Formats: sequence, structure tokens, C-alpha cells
Amino acid sequence: MLRKSLIMVVLAAGAATADTTIEAPSAVDAGEAFTVRWVGAHDPRDFITIVPPDTAEGKYGPYHYARRNPVDFTAPDDPGSYEIRYLGATAPFPTLARASRGDDVSYSFRAIRSGRSLL
Repeated sequence: MLRKSLIMVVLAAGAATADTTIEAPSAVDAGEAFTVRWVGAHDPRDFITIVPPDTAEGKYGPYHYARRNPVDFTAPDDPGSYEIRYLGATAPFPTLARASRGDDVSYSFRAIRSGRSLL
């Protein structure tokens, strides 16, 4: 049986704020649950979403409101790259943070099978 995995790769970030950070695991399997935590900005109408990295600012995919911390997500089943974004509550839903480990970096998930990238 082939096993799909999602690997997070550090990429340069765009519009992250200095006072909001997101923590996510370094790797998760495709379709598996994982936990996202954040520190900083908080409005119960803010939300955390998973989107392809080329998704326009203000657009979102599957999400959880920032009413509880941490939140649990299920990794996408489809191979490809994805970002975790913390979006502000008010339209146009600005990106307040991206998943980070250090200085304004974000994660991209890449689905792989048997150790080979599908991209």
C-alpha cells in the first residue's frame, strides 16, 4: 500500500504581522488530523484556513474560527502545496500571519508517496 504524506517546507512569507504567529507540525500525513496553535491577535471572528500558496489575499479554504486555541485540521487529500493562514475577521480578510518557525516564514505542504514528490 502506498502512503501519502504531507511535508511542510519553509518558504518566504508575505504579509505576516510581527505580533501574530502560527505554530504547526513539521510534517503530517495526507488526510490526517493535525493541530494548529497561534499567539497574538485574537478576535473570535478571526479564522485559520488552509489554501494553495497562490490563493489571493482575502480568499480562504477550509477554516476554523479563532474561538478556541488550538484548532484541529485535517490535511488535504489532494497532492499539491498549501499554506496555513490566520485571517482577520473583517473583509477583505487580511492575512495576519502564516504558519511560522522563526522570522516571518510560512509552510507549504507537499504530498508525497513512497518518498517521492508528486509535484
